[in-house]
Amino acid sequence: MKESNINFERIRKLVSLIEGNNAELTDYNGPIVFFDGICNLCNHSVDFVLRHEKGDHLQFASLQSDFAIQLLNGLDFPESLDSIIFWVNGINYFESDAVIEISKHLKFPYNILKYANCVPKKLRDLVYRFIAKYRYKIFGKRSMCRLPSKELSDRFFN
Repeated sequence: MKESNINFERIRKLVSLIEGNNAELTDYNGPIVFFDGICNLCNHSVDFVLRHEKGDHLQFASLQSDFAIQLLNGLDFPESLDSIIFWVNGINYFESDAVIEISKHLKFPYNILKYANCVPKKLRDLVYRFIAKYRYKIFGKRSMCRLPSKELSDRFFN
């Protein structure tokens, strides 16, 4: 897989596709975190969220999962997306906005990150994109996506 930069036109197409498929998504109980399933940093972040969330309502899908691929079907989407996507109540959040929204679902003190929206978005996203660009070089990547444990399998989309 090659690394790629964020292509906002493709992200906008993804947003339209997800919003256009709300009927399919209404079957699912909670907000969905779409993450890069082969990224070690992303997987550690998912583990962190699972340990520190307020309840068990967040659900997860790797961007390489059948579920995400079905949503992305027909789009020339990059193999490596440099942004987490957080879908909640039909709204999609990307980059630092996604991190802030996810933090609202965490226990104290981690939910304090929700106040990071006081920092200008351009600056937050600049930091986010820098980390995203070098995440494989710094944290490495897996040869295949994670397989959730039996206890967590109902929290992950295939």
